Amino acid sequence: MRTKLSFIALFIFIFFQPVRSQIRPEVTFGGRYIPEYNYFGRYMTFPVAVELGGGVDFNNKWYMGANMFYYGKNYYYDGYNYDSDIYQLELEFRRSFHAPFVPKLGIDLSFRQGLLLSTLSHDNTSYSMGTYFDDIKYPISMSMGLSYMLTDNIRFSVWPGVSWFANKYLWFHDLQVNYFCGAGIAYKF
Repeated sequence: MRTKLSFIALFIFIFFQPVRSQIRPEVTFGGRYIPEYNYFGRYMTFPVAVELGGGVDFNNKWYMGANMFYYGKNYYYDGYNYDSDIYQLELEFRRSFHAPFVPKLGIDLSFRQGLLLSTLSHDNTSYSMGTYFDDIKYPISMSMGLSYMLTDNIRFSVWPGVSWFANKYLWFHDLQVNYFCGAGIAYKF
């Protein structure tokens, strides 16, 4: 009985809190850096990826949205030109915590899950497997970052994190782990 009353009290406390700002749309523009990535069996570094995102902010505490990243690199290896592209789409769930003594500074905890499509094309026509390859992976990412409200509508954020990649069959025995660091500007409407 006591557990049931505790659960009801917790439910009332969480869901019947007064909400001032309710729901605000948010767009994000930023970048993400991956120090090293296992790209078709070869570890490579990529330039900073461009990030575009959009979602909904709930009372400056909860956020849910989608992010898109693009990494691209052209390089010359063994006498052939290679063109590498990585597209990543993520769904993000974020919880923000704000300190009362520094109201513009926040700590963000994020969980992201998504889809990663990588392609590789080259001009080596003598290669028996062809000149175009693609691969699908399913990343799961977690990050903890800091955000600072520059104005009432503009926020600057920095977030280091870790990603785990499963292959297209969702097998986790050959799991790949990557670390990343991102930064961006978000605008709340």
